[in-house]
Amino acid sequence: MSSLFDLLNAVAALEKPGGIIAFPLTGGYVAGSFVNDPSGLQKLKRLAPQAEPTLIAAEKQAFDQLLESQLSEPQQKVFQALAQAYWPGPLKMVMDLPVLKPAWKSGQLYVTDNPVMQALIPLLRLPYIVAVPLVDREQKRIEAAAQVLAHYGGLIDQTLIEDKACAGKSLTVTAIESDGGLAILRQGDIVLD
Repeated sequence: MSSLFDLLNAVAALEKPGGIIAFPLTGGYVAGSFVNDPSGLQKLKRLAPQAEPTLIAAEKQAFDQLLESQLSEPQQKVFQALAQAYWPGPLKMVMDLPVLKPAWKSGQLYVTDNPVMQALIPLLRLPYIVAVPLVDREQKRIEAAAQVLAHYGGLIDQTLIEDKACAGKSLTVTAIESDGGLAILRQGDIVLD
């Protein structure tokens, strides 16, 4: 587990304009910034130009106000049911996220049970951060802090190190249609009908 000192350094890095941190999630390391930091979002877009961003929180309530006026009533019902049943855990929901514009049109919402993020996010001034996956030259997800430093050293302000944090459950990715229908984009450990 990252020490409190490491977590506070990560908070300090994010507080700087354009601050970027790297941290482990299921599947590999990601780079993150505050969603209201335009220079940070630009850096994330340069780090992973083809990637769809993910808003990551430690608890579902972080997204309630963000989505309140954005989702139709049928979407809101499906969102609340899925969030209640599976968050925190290995479920991502894809949707249009105006908060990410103009850098991106859509993104994913994810409430992680990762211990690093469960410890870090409550220390932040916002209840979520935006993140993109980090890949190596062969476009494979980076799974070790040493790889982050080797590939992105000067572009990342702080890297949180966590043994075996990238292993774990396979993520299920869904999209909620405007009529409340559910599309399964990638089947993972959570099986939805």
